[in-house]
Amino acid sequence: MSAAFAFLPRKIARSSKLPVINAVAASTTRAPTVPKDTEREPAPIERLQPEVAQKPQYSDEDYSILLCLSLSKYRLWSDPDLRRHIEWSSGANSNDGFFPLSYLLDSRCPLSAADTSESLIVKALRARATHIVDVRMAIPSSNEPGKKRGNFEIRPKFWDDAVYPVTREGWENRTVYVENIPVKHKTLASFCRFILELLPPITTLAGHNRMQGITLPSHHSDDPGTEPKFKSFAVITLADAGDVEFLLATWPWSRRQPRIDDSPDASDAAKFGFRTLPKARWDELNTEYLNYRAKILAEEPVAATFPLPAAPDAPEPSRRPPSPVMTSAASMSYPQGCLVFVRNIHPETNKTTLRNFFAKAVEAKDAIDYVDFNKGMDSCYLRLTTASHAKTLVAHFAQNPTVHANGLDDSGTLSGEDKSVEAQLILGKKEEVYWEKVPEKVCLQAVQKALGLVDDPVESGEGRRRQRKKQKR
Repeated sequence: MSAAFAFLPRKIARSSKLPVINAVAASTTRAPTVPKDTEREPAPIERLQPEVAQKPQYSDEDYSILLCLSLSKYRLWSDPDLRRHIEWSSGANSNDGFFPLSYLLDSRCPLSAADTSESLIVKALRARATHIVDVRMAIPSSNEPGKKRGNFEIRPKFWDDAVYPVTREGWENRTVYVENIPVKHKTLASFCRFILELLPPITTLAGHNRMQGITLPSHHSDDPGTEPKFKSFAVITLADAGDVEFLLATWPWSRRQPRIDDSPDASDAAKFGFRTLPKARWDELNTEYLNYRAKILAEEPVAATFPLPAAPDAPEPSRRPPSPVMTSAASMSYPQGCLVFVRNIHPETNKTTLRNFFAKAVEAKDAIDYVDFNKGMDSCYLRLTTASHAKTLVAHFAQNPTVHANGLDDSGTLSGEDKSVEAQLILGKKEEVYWEKVPEKVCLQAVQKALGLVDDPVESGEGRRRQRKKQKR
């Protein structure tokens, strides 16, 4: 008994040194013993860091800049609904000029784009922005239908008595298109600081009032229905007409001489080719581009959406302008007008027979890029190499309604008197939905074939894998 009594305290003392979490786990469910050689090491923390870093990080100063952009005179002018809610709430006798911060977080404005909690924004404003806004707690109320009140109210102090435009024309004259923004500026707040550093110092306006708005034009790479992502170009609206003239004169669109400046931001701007263009001129180029695009689409359905013309003037002799064909390949996500849906084919045929049969209809051996067919089905999709081949195929079966596809043999000849083959050109949303399921690499190869950039009669994707298997055999 003395030996047992002497053993137990040592056991208890040893267990008391274990972490609490291990003690709790041991008291609930005992995990099975795993040999040391089969244990797996936990994933290193470094592997998780890239995923966390994808979301932009904002400083306290960034939130104050986003607040000023969200409540600028231009923002209130362009968003009447937001202005009406602010005036209704701040004008009440008991509110003393305060209105809910949630009004900004519920609307489409720079502050809501930060996708941050209300409490975190309030903490940042109280730390770095007490000179531009007052913040107080509020009891949530539902007196105003359709608006979430939130737990905090704000009262801006940066609104001044400067003269701001009140018409669309006035604001348009203070709007500038800029591009080739240095890559390190990936957020609206960082980009705003960059522009303000390029401007000369003035005493008539505070720094947080000089920038009135930042608009991100949409791009073909943006997901439909979502806010455009920050890229290397933007449309900015300034409060002072002198700032607009300074930017246009200092950073012109066609800059012949290299700029030398001691400012780090100016050096970065010169390095990346930062340049500006009046909003009126940018609108003219946009209209010219849309007309040109409509003309190309009318002539050939395969024509893609071209990016906005880079320069309003003729290209310099030393620079060779990019080929429209190469530009199209870079901007197209799939070959438009090259997809055909075929009905009434023999369910027991095969892809090789169908390829030969439809190639004869088009009278071009390399016209069929891929046959999307499953055995047992009486229909299939055909991916043709060009839009003209797709039109020829559809026209062939429209002009020969008595052609049948019942009883296809290996040579591609037809027999039987069943239903006639029907070919339909797939365009629009159905075409887009189909190509979304095709791997991106295969889509790119199909685009290159449609534009004549490659000459590869072998089927893309699955066809190439089948050919490699045959070569191995």
